[in-house]
Amino acid sequence: MSTAVRPGMQARLRVQGLARPDRPLDLEPRWGQDVTGSLRLLVDRTGWVCDVAVEQVPEELRQVAVLESALRAAIASAMWEHLAAEARQLAEEGDERDLETGRALLEGRVTVSVPPVRRVERTSVEELRAAVARRGPLAIAVDERLDRTSTGRSREGEVTVVLGWIDGLQSVVVDAGWLRTTQASMLRYALREAFQAASDAGDERA
Repeated sequence: MSTAVRPGMQARLRVQGLARPDRPLDLEPRWGQDVTGSLRLLVDRTGWVCDVAVEQVPEELRQVAVLESALRAAIASAMWEHLAAEARQLAEEGDERDLETGRALLEGRVTVSVPPVRRVERTSVEELRAAVARRGPLAIAVDERLDRTSTGRSREGEVTVVLGWIDGLQSVVVDAGWLRTTQASMLRYALREAFQAASDAGDERA
C-alpha cells in the first residue's frame, strides 16, 4: 500500500484539526504492534492503516474479538509513535527558538515590553445569535464530515473494516470459520485488501 499523503488523509487532517501551522505534524507513517508482537500495522497520522504485517497467528488471535482488540492495540501503539516524534520535533524547535531569543536579548536586538491591557467589549446575545446564523452552513458541513466513514472489504469478503474520519477504526467483521484455519500470509493479505479498499473509498470522498 502507498504511504504517500493521499487526498483522503489530507481531508482527515483538516477535519481532525491537525493541519495547523503552529505545531509540528509527523506525516511519516509509523509502525505499531499488538502485545504479542504477532500483528504489526503501519498507521498514518489520522489513525488509518497503510500496511499490515502478520508474523504468525497465535491461537488466541483466531478469535474475532481478540483480533479486533489486537488491531486496536497496534493502531494505538503507532499513534504513540506519532506523538513521540512530534514531541521530539517540538522540543528541538523550542530549544532553537529559546536560544535565538536569548542571543537577541543579550545583543540588544530585541527588548522585552509589557503588552497593553485591552478592554474587552461585551458581546450581546443578539450578536452571538447573528454570528451562529452566519456560520450555520459551515457548521452543517463540518458535522457531516465528523460522521463520515469509509468501508473496505477484502477481495473474497473474509474481512470488512469501517473507518471513521475522526476516530479511525470503528468496526471489524471477520469470517470466524476462515479465521480459525487461515495462514498468517492469508490474514495479512485480507487485512491489507480491506484497509486499502477503505482508504481508496476515503480518497474518493475527499
